[in-house]
Amino acid sequence: MLLGGCAENEPIADATMHEIAVGPAIASDDASRATPVTSLADLSGLEISVKRNGTGRDYFTDVATPSGDVFSFSTPHYWLPGAPLDFYAYTQSPHISNLSIANGAVNFSYSGSVDGVTTDGADILTGMAFGLEYTDTQGGVVPIKLSHALSLIEFAVAYEDDAEGNRTSKIGNDIIITGVALHNLSREGSCMASMTLCEWTPGNPTEWIEADFTRQAAADEQVDFKAADGTPMCGLRVGRDIFAGDLINTADRSKALIVVPGQTLSEMRVSFVEGSPAIYSKSFPIEPIRLQPGKYYRFYLSIKSNNVSVWSTKVTDWIEADGGEITLK
Repeated sequence: MLLGGCAENEPIADATMHEIAVGPAIASDDASRATPVTSLADLSGLEISVKRNGTGRDYFTDVATPSGDVFSFSTPHYWLPGAPLDFYAYTQSPHISNLSIANGAVNFSYSGSVDGVTTDGADILTGMAFGLEYTDTQGGVVPIKLSHALSLIEFAVAYEDDAEGNRTSKIGNDIIITGVALHNLSREGSCMASMTLCEWTPGNPTEWIEADFTRQAAADEQVDFKAADGTPMCGLRVGRDIFAGDLINTADRSKALIVVPGQTLSEMRVSFVEGSPAIYSKSFPIEPIRLQPGKYYRFYLSIKSNNVSVWSTKVTDWIEADGGEITLK
């Protein structure tokens, strides 16, 4: 997604020139490696577009990649003496197209994967800083706050605490969860991300966006159920794979769901096996919730017999406020 090289002549390096490098400092929110960018380790590259402040003329656009504890450019770029610069940063992704920068905003079209975050680059971060110059005091270090443009959704096993403080699961042991799904949401849309706003126009909705937790059982593994063709299968078994309070997800969280904000979620579906070898799917309404960019939604599920419901909902920032910054110098 490299937009091009220099749009005007860059200065010839000499002893007085200060090279621009990228030194990210993004705090982890306890997530292990998955496609959602939650820590520095998740960033394989940032595309940086730099313009002349006041004129909007392109200075350069290049990709910064990890090198030790900084991100650097393969071809050095330098601060312009006495000329303030505007910086636009955004993660590279095969899911975005038609990217442009205009009027202080990054604009792009997005097309996500069917199963949430299983494809690298399914989530997008943007950040910007304007009117910056090199100073000896700051050593050329420029903070840019990165913000998620999309919404992240996961499910968890609901629980209650007993008198001794022990967790009691709201999903019975040996229930095997095979999938979760969101109804009538779009995986596509167009976005305008500025320093203060992230505005989305969602595309046409899909009937169900689903995370599938089933897999073929290994030869020495407990079989949870059999597919229609007789293939031995596994899901997420409560009391074996997941417990009270745990995320209903694979160990690497690769089945989280990333969706386009600006939509209202009002119905979901849970598929599971209990007693009978057949998979049972239950769709049910929830209190409508308007999805916001940069937010993380965790729905705690309760399952009793064939009754499925959301016991509680937790909404937080995808990246906490003390993180989410990169520095350019």
